[in-house]
Amino acid sequence: NSCTSSLLFLPTRNSFHASSKFSMLIISAYVCPQIAPPPRNFTLPLLHKLKAAYITWFAFYTELPKPHRYTLGLRIDDLLVEAIETVALAKFSKPETKLPFIIQAISKLDLISLLLTILWETKSLEQPRYIELSKKLDEVGKMLGGWKNHIATPKTNSPDVAPEES
Repeated sequence: NSCTSSLLFLPTRNSFHASSKFSMLIISAYVCPQIAPPPRNFTLPLLHKLKAAYITWFAFYTELPKPHRYTLGLRIDDLLVEAIETVALAKFSKPETKLPFIIQAISKLDLISLLLTILWETKSLEQPRYIELSKKLDEVGKMLGGWKNHIATPKTNSPDVAPEES
């Protein structure tokens, strides 16, 4: 039988192979194996929000004008990746060492907001895009602030601490 595929990397199929649907499935599974997507094991909602903000930013980043894409745009991109890294480090660190990571992530987020404002003021980032990204970053900032306050405030409901008398 003759080869029905002219491409070299595909297996040849003759009439015997194509005679059953099962054979076609086996051949297609061999040619195009299904790859499972990466696991989504982010248990911290803050990481979900930060990741969504980065994905939104990346869509805008590729369309920035060249003078700002390789200066402010690249710096914002780096800061967003560093913020994701810092939050992940805080997530996996011991409770007594989380606070410095959270403070560092908050400062990175503030700098990102400032640089985005500069991009918007120089008309390199359109207003609807600026608003969309700013809303996502504000939500992340609120979550980080809440996490910081939760860790920074001492636990008063502990049975070891006696209530203060006035």
